[in-house]
Amino acid sequence: MNIDKMKRLDSPERLAEYQIDKLFELMNIKAHEIILDVGSGTGALTIPLAKELDTGCVKAIDIDNKLLEIIDNKIEASNIDNIETILFDGTLPITIGMVDKVFACVVFHEIEDKREFLNLYNSCLKVGGAIYIVEFTSSKRRINDNSNVKREYITSEATEKLLSSCGFADISTTVINELIYMTIGYKA
Repeated sequence: MNIDKMKRLDSPERLAEYQIDKLFELMNIKAHEIILDVGSGTGALTIPLAKELDTGCVKAIDIDNKLLEIIDNKIEASNIDNIETILFDGTLPITIGMVDKVFACVVFHEIEDKREFLNLYNSCLKVGGAIYIVEFTSSKRRINDNSNVKREYITSEATEKLLSSCGFADISTTVINELIYMTIGYKA
């Protein structure tokens, strides 16, 4: 990953755009929960997630070991002890049914086999646990983006349909702002 992209991932402007307080409020985080942060990147949201927990923990999962090293450095610098980094290599070292929440922020559109992704993380969830998918509302970012870069995206309707087809229930979507939406599905 290039330096400019890493800086953008950690930028205060990006975090402001994503309205993480609103995202976390919708997640209704409990202090004891186990949360998977899928596609955790540089840990820009992993660290704030961990601070929401008391006896719980965040398992930061990414396919890029260099990004996980950045998170490990942040953990050490912040003296945070409730984050575990996990390199995803096609398998997931998580016990079936042990996770309370799965959080995937602007990652889902990059997944090639979305059903496989949803089935994998559904298997990790406890009954009644939930997946929280945050995605772009369109293929073009409009907030604080002078690059006019087109990005892949998936509509909230398509996300809801995929969640339903993979056995999730009580599916709902909240538009956070003109940039992103959050779709929630619960394990039945």
